[in-house]
Amino acid sequence: MSDAAQIKPSETDVTGKLESGLTSRTWPVILYGALVLMPANIYLMLVAGQSLVGPISFIALILWVEAARLSRRPLTTAEAFIVYSVSAVAAGQLIFYMYAIHPAYFRVSEVANSDLFSYFDKAKGRMVPFAEAAPKWWAPPTDVVRLRTFLHPAWLLPIGVGMAAWFFHMLADLSMGVLGYYLFVKVEKLPFPYAHPPAEACKALTRGSPEAKKVFTIAGLIGTVWGLLIYLPLTLGKRISDYPIPWADFNRRLHTSLRGASFGIATDILAFCGGFIVPFRVIISMAIGAVAVQFIGNAWAAGGLGEFLGLDPLSSPLICGIAHTEMARAAVQSGQPIPQEAYQFQRFVTGMGIKEMLPNQIFVWMPVMIGGMVCAGLIPILTRPKDLYNTITAVKKTGKGIAQERTVPLRLLLGSFLFSVAGATLLFTILVKFVSGHDFPWYYVAPFALVWSLVFSMIDIRAIGTTGYRIDPPYVREGMIMAMKPKQIDIWFAPWPIALGAARWVQDFKTAELTGCTPRSLIIAKLIAYPTGMLASLLFMSIFWSIAPIPSAQYPYTTVILPVWANQFCIWISASLSLSGAYPVSEATQAIISQLFNFRWMVITAGIFVGVFLLGKLWPRRRLSLIGLAVGVVMPIPFAMSLLTGGLIAKWVRRKTGPEWFGRNRNIIVGGLAVGEGVVIGLLAAIAALRSSLIALPY
Repeated sequence: MSDAAQIKPSETDVTGKLESGLTSRTWPVILYGALVLMPANIYLMLVAGQSLVGPISFIALILWVEAARLSRRPLTTAEAFIVYSVSAVAAGQLIFYMYAIHPAYFRVSEVANSDLFSYFDKAKGRMVPFAEAAPKWWAPPTDVVRLRTFLHPAWLLPIGVGMAAWFFHMLADLSMGVLGYYLFVKVEKLPFPYAHPPAEACKALTRGSPEAKKVFTIAGLIGTVWGLLIYLPLTLGKRISDYPIPWADFNRRLHTSLRGASFGIATDILAFCGGFIVPFRVIISMAIGAVAVQFIGNAWAAGGLGEFLGLDPLSSPLICGIAHTEMARAAVQSGQPIPQEAYQFQRFVTGMGIKEMLPNQIFVWMPVMIGGMVCAGLIPILTRPKDLYNTITAVKKTGKGIAQERTVPLRLLLGSFLFSVAGATLLFTILVKFVSGHDFPWYYVAPFALVWSLVFSMIDIRAIGTTGYRIDPPYVREGMIMAMKPKQIDIWFAPWPIALGAARWVQDFKTAELTGCTPRSLIIAKLIAYPTGMLASLLFMSIFWSIAPIPSAQYPYTTVILPVWANQFCIWISASLSLSGAYPVSEATQAIISQLFNFRWMVITAGIFVGVFLLGKLWPRRRLSLIGLAVGVVMPIPFAMSLLTGGLIAKWVRRKTGPEWFGRNRNIIVGGLAVGEGVVIGLLAAIAALRSSLIALPY
């Protein structure tokens, strides 16, 4: 049995054979997403840092379903799913923001051109800022960047490198996605909780069930009202202090009694919806993981737990979170308060909000995250070798059997994955070793790229399949580069040869199965939507850039996020140069690196997860979900608390309506709530974009 509770066949199975959803009536949605919806998505991202990808799916779905109904040829459920899926793919291809705008800004940014972030270049005999040292295959020269146009020959190489890296990553993700589909959907039959609401939305909009339509409509109205209450004040430009978006933050009040603890509640209605579809045991596991690390763990690491219990830090340094006993003792003997640097959570400041806590607590809990994720992903596989055998047997049939269920033949599947990893590694090696002349050991990178892509993809897919939430391990690339101690900075700009997007493919395959859509038609539709969306992205990003610089007052979000990104990027580069011996490494930097990869903490975490697994074997009715614990450790605590609240509400609804009604309609409820809020967000985003454009006018 998997960690997830089994979902009844009536909730998952689609009667009848699978059919293609890519038809002459659905492929135009790709153009609609790329040419109509993408400009709004790009503009909202530049102005507010928000994405319209979620609302776009539902806006396109409702429009296409109603248009087809007016033509008296209603869409099939499979066609509706293709509309839902590929509209977001076509409108969400914003890779040129990362592969072009970010490098362009870095080249001319004040931060990257400062003396603080520079190093001595022996060949030039002078200090060179990081912006100048960035390779031309990553960003064109400064004079070209200031032209604010991609229509220049100097952009061909950076854009070509970015496109090649994207192609290899996409191919690896697709290959691992097909493998994960057979392992976790066909063989292990994980529920993939968030694959069900889109499927139920497609069914409710295309089929004639009166009960489903009634439930869907009521849920949609609730989602609409909720979306208006939460997002309308921001759309109207109201400046409200501590407005609870994306969560209500209780840290400031909490720190008056328990210093270091972190707690909040997410306010978006979709944060509560997971309680209706994620098994309650998994929700409890996620809440335990979040509370253990972010509430109790942070309070311990910051010294607040010892203060709350009234303990003497020198008598009980372990319980009080003391990391440097000598520093604490010296402070006490001199009559001074113990400095925060003496505790495990050295970066903590009383009153820190959740947004500030999240990036800083990583420097304490990184080894726990790594140890928990690896154990949660590998223990279920290693303890059930029969599932692995069944997967291999099933994968051998990928090119055989019923035509509607075929995806990719086994030889092509394995060949494309190995080709993509080899191609990405070769691209990385050519850029770093041959073009930049950095004698970097590629033979370390290639095995890591292969093994990590395989192992993490399995962990991530299991997390999505069980809890509905991704595990996104932070700073893996940065940690790997720093561990290699590079002498030059060019390696930091090379596209990393690791693929981490297979889980999305697997979840879409599951939704396709639920809607009666053939996996092959989904693959073809996405492969058409990708290049179409990228061409539109290049066009519209160039237009917005030509209208005003990025960042600028016309695009306020970029004035905040781009300098922060450049500063963090330069810090990592500077730390790696120091660690490699190019500069003397400070004790503080060495301490941070030692804690980020604290092997002892990893082993302790692994022992805890193994203990939880064994206890679950002894008491099956009380067992926790390992992957739920791991996701909870990484997930911001407001989302875990909202998910727990949603789970309690779902149990109350189930008790009031009965298990049969609840099992039949719970996914329809979530789908309706998502559609209601999604449409509101789409409309409010358009109003916000219009309002911002009018404010930017000279009059």
